[in-house]
Amino acid sequence: MNNISISGRLTRDVDLSETVSGAVNARFSVAVQDGKDKTDFFVCVAWDDKAKSIAKYFKKGSPIEIYGSMNSFTTDTRTNWAITVRGWNFVPSKKEEIEEETPF
Repeated sequence: MNNISISGRLTRDVDLSETVSGAVNARFSVAVQDGKDKTDFFVCVAWDDKAKSIAKYFKKGSPIEIYGSMNSFTTDTRTNWAITVRGWNFVPSKKEEIEEETPF
């Protein structure tokens, strides 16, 4: 079974586009910090309503949780990997978490 779940921040604004056949897709990248010294970057692709929602609610620096499947695609020189998004969740930013804990 091909499942992956990541939680991180968008590295740039979502690139929303439409195919010739009319399908809407969103391409974006998520940076996932592994401790303090290492960051992994994941290319993500969402389709149709998921693509529109992600483009509407997220921008560069927004925290997000993504789940989906890993898929490879080949260019002339190498094989690349991307997550095909099946779903997403909002993740509160540290600032929002601090504000929620403040009683006044």
